[in-house]
Amino acid sequence: HRAAIATALLVIAVAAAFLVDGWSLKPGIFEPIGSGTVPNGVAVIVIALGLGVLWEAVRGLRREGDAAEAQGERWLRPAAAFAWTIVYAFVLSTGAVRYQWATLVYLPVTVLILAERPRKAVPWAAAIGIVLAFGLDYLFRRVLVTDLP
Repeated sequence: HRAAIATALLVIAVAAAFLVDGWSLKPGIFEPIGSGTVPNGVAVIVIALGLGVLWEAVRGLRREGDAAEAQGERWLRPAAAFAWTIVYAFVLSTGAVRYQWATLVYLPVTVLILAERPRKAVPWAAAIGIVLAFGLDYLFRRVLVTDLP
């Protein structure tokens, strides 16, 4: 639970930094959404989810006390997902792979890393990857007209 608390606090801090930076973006003249709306909206959602994780982790810490032995190696999957996210962000920042193709690989692999039963998660992971990779690419390139790597 301590790792979940630390991770939630880190995620909340990073999202808050994005939120503060997003407020400085000028709204678009003809755009109903504007350039700062999407990053600010995502940051608010991430902060809300981080607060939910923080709440559950604090409640679990109170309930179970310090059960380090019971947790065993449960930290490996979140650590692997975190490392995989860093690889994904690095690949996007280099421009070596387009957004939709990198996301098509990233999302299913992340779901499978975090899944309790990976075999049962394969269809859902594939569906999430396909829909979000191509759907978000279409949304940002055609509807919101935002540059993506």
